[in-house]
Amino acid sequence: MFPGGIKFNTASFVILIALVGIYAYGYLTGNQDAIIRQYGISQHSPNYTWITHALIHGGIVHIAMNSFVLLQTGHIIEGQMGIPRFVLFTVFCAIFAGLGGTWLGYLIGKPDTLLIGFSGVIFGYFGVLGHMIVSRAWDKKQAIIDIIIQNPMLVAFIILPFIMPIGISGEGHLMGVVFGSFFAKYFIK
Repeated sequence: MFPGGIKFNTASFVILIALVGIYAYGYLTGNQDAIIRQYGISQHSPNYTWITHALIHGGIVHIAMNSFVLLQTGHIIEGQMGIPRFVLFTVFCAIFAGLGGTWLGYLIGKPDTLLIGFSGVIFGYFGVLGHMIVSRAWDKKQAIIDIIIQNPMLVAFIILPFIMPIGISGEGHLMGVVFGSFFAKYFIK
């Protein structure tokens, strides 16, 4: 056990190692741009990108932020679901965030959006955490308001990409939160 309750013998840690390993390979070989083009998901991507887009990252800040949040939240979600359900949730969330984010991008006039990164899944984990808080709260309406008020960064990372061209896919984040919020009850033990 690591300080803060982070476990290193979990599926979330294995996912973290895979994410960092894939990024390191692309960076060290100088193939990162080619990897992004081949494995990122867009409207015209092959089916395998439904999963692979979540495993690749565009830069050191991108992988660092997703890794940090995965370390902080992954083991919590995994503890609530168990390893098999957690892995299944992660795969389904990656697919939903990727396909849904691409579809939503097309609908709002961004048809050439290329989605990469694990943040759609991370936002799915946020959706699960939100579901856990709301489902256990006495006053559900107030719990939802509290989540929004107490988590301005979460709200910002969902809303800002839609109103500012900052290179972050709000579509993938939004679809991850939607998936996590609505499907958490089917995965939590």
